[in-house]
Amino acid sequence: MKSILITGGGGAGTVEIWKLLKNKYNLYFCDKNVDLINNIIPNKIKFQVPSANSKNYLDYMCRLTKKLKIDIFVPAVDEEILKIFTKKNNLKNIFCPKKKITLVFLDKYKTSVFLKQNNYDNLNTLIVKNKKDFPPLKKMIVKPRYGRGSAKIHTIYNHTQYESYLNLYNLESKDVIVQKFIDGVEFTIFVDCKENGDLKAIIPIKILNKKGITLAGESNNDKKIINFVKKFNEKVKSYNSYNLQIIKKKNKIFILEINPRISTTFIMTLKLGYDPFTENNDKKIFIPKKKIILKRFWSNVFV
Repeated sequence: MKSILITGGGGAGTVEIWKLLKNKYNLYFCDKNVDLINNIIPNKIKFQVPSANSKNYLDYMCRLTKKLKIDIFVPAVDEEILKIFTKKNNLKNIFCPKKKITLVFLDKYKTSVFLKQNNYDNLNTLIVKNKKDFPPLKKMIVKPRYGRGSAKIHTIYNHTQYESYLNLYNLESKDVIVQKFIDGVEFTIFVDCKENGDLKAIIPIKILNKKGITLAGESNNDKKIINFVKKFNEKVKSYNSYNLQIIKKKNKIFILEINPRISTTFIMTLKLGYDPFTENNDKKIFIPKKKIILKRFWSNVFV
C-alpha cells in the first residue's frame, strides 16, 4: 500500500480526501498549524510542520517523508512548492508538474508571458510600473503576482484605486498584476498527465459560488472546454496534475491562471471516480459522464 503525504491539511478538502482514499493508501496530512486539521482525522496521521518561509522547512520535510516512507509527496500550498523547486533538497516523488513549468505557473506574470507566446493570453495582463502604463480599461482585476489567486484579489476601475490597493497590502508594483475583467462563467479544471505529457484526465468544475475558495460547484463535460484543454496541454506537455482556471464568455475561453498543484475542488475528482495516485494505463482520457454538485457548509466543533 502506497504512503501519501499531503500538505495544507487545514484546507477545506482534507476530510473528504481522507474518507475517499483511506482504504487505498496510508495517508498523512500536515500543516503549519496542526490544530486546523479537522478532528475527524486521526491524530497519528497529522503532523505540524514549519512554515514554508522557515529555513528549517525543507530539512524537516525531508526527514518526515523519509521517516514515514512516503511514496508520493503532495504539496498543496504555493509557498511550499516555490521553496521546494528553488532550493536544494532531497525530496522525492513530488506530485507537481516538472520544475520548469511549475516555476512558470507559480508566477502569474510569467504565466501570462507563456500564454502570450502560445497565443492564449487575451486578458491584457501586465505589471504597472508607473501611471502612464496603466491600462485604459473600464474594469480590471488586481492581484498578487505570487501565491493563491483567491487571496487579495480585488476589482478596480482606475489608477487611484490601484495605488490604494498597493498601500492596503503593502505591496510593490513589481509584485502585482493587473488584468482585464471578464464577466462570464468561471470553471476550475483538474488536468492530469502521464510521464510523457499525454492526457489522463480532464475534469471541469463549473463554479456556482465562490468566496476565496469554491463554495459550490458542479461537474461539467462541456465539449468546447474539453477540446480547449486538449489543445492547451499540447503546449504544456508535463506530468502529474495541474489546475486550470478559466472564464467562458459565450464561445470564448479566457485563462485566468494555472496552479501547479491540486485545488480545493480536487475532492470532486475523487468523488467522480478518478484517482491520480494509482497506475493508469488506460488510453482513453477520463472525462466526467455524470453530474455531481459540491456544496460547502460551516460546521461547529466543541472540544
